[in-house]
Amino acid sequence: MDDFKGGVSLETLETIWASFFYAPESTATLALFRIAFGLLLLADAFFHTKDHILYLAPRGILDYETWRKTYNNRAFSLLAIFPPTLTSVRILLAVHFVAILGIVLGFATQLFAITVFITLSSLQHRNPFIINSGDVAMKIMAFLFMFEANADDFFSLNNFIYGFQPNEAPPWCHRLLQILVSTIYFKSMYWKLLGETWRDGTAVFHVLNVRRYQRFSFPKILRLPAIYKSITWSTLLIWGALSTLIWIDELRYPVMVTGVIFHLGMDVFLRIRMFQWVMMTGLVLFISPADAEKLFDFIGTLLAAY
Repeated sequence: MDDFKGGVSLETLETIWASFFYAPESTATLALFRIAFGLLLLADAFFHTKDHILYLAPRGILDYETWRKTYNNRAFSLLAIFPPTLTSVRILLAVHFVAILGIVLGFATQLFAITVFITLSSLQHRNPFIINSGDVAMKIMAFLFMFEANADDFFSLNNFIYGFQPNEAPPWCHRLLQILVSTIYFKSMYWKLLGETWRDGTAVFHVLNVRRYQRFSFPKILRLPAIYKSITWSTLLIWGALSTLIWIDELRYPVMVTGVIFHLGMDVFLRIRMFQWVMMTGLVLFISPADAEKLFDFIGTLLAAY
């Protein structure tokens, strides 16, 4: 009897797995993500600093004693170890800022990435009432990013000071970050599909009428059933494409551009703090290393001209 030809051998699966996670490739995309993620963290740090007395101080809206009794055992925070003073909060913020600048500039990136994960977690865990899904996604990104040792091979102080030459490395950390972003979109689509208002097309109509989240008044045309239903179902399609079709080379950039336009539109009209920017930063991970290198070469040419 002839061998069955419709299956895939374990050897083939092992080869695909090894190629996907471990075949060396340029780290240019991770360097681009390093800069984008660092700027995102910097903006988030300014948000924390702006209202740190209200949200993080020992006598803020969630006072230190109540927090220790109710929430401290659930998650780690350096503020549970430091003295319960406003000075401790400000020292933590200062260390957080320094570590973020290290990431943006590409100096001792992995060390500062570990530091950022610790300080960001400490700030978020101090007051669970001020975080949303975007903050959680940012924390997980920070956790995965601290395992990347080659993110400062391009456009970095390390590169400038020590003359590091861009090289290739196994992209397993890069892949985990990509999978994280893809999974966030898939889970968002999945949970939306479980909601009746998403299935019947009225979800966006309800969002349009929640003034708390409105940044600007919506055009009246968006209240027409045909329009808000189209936007509702388009959201599901876009989220689905960003979790699946983005992995297909020929479709990747059209899907990414669609996603960026959609996120920017949501950010213009809705107050959801930084969620849109967290996800757009995650999309940077899907830029091909070759295109990221071209971008760095273009920036280098511009800088050299001045």
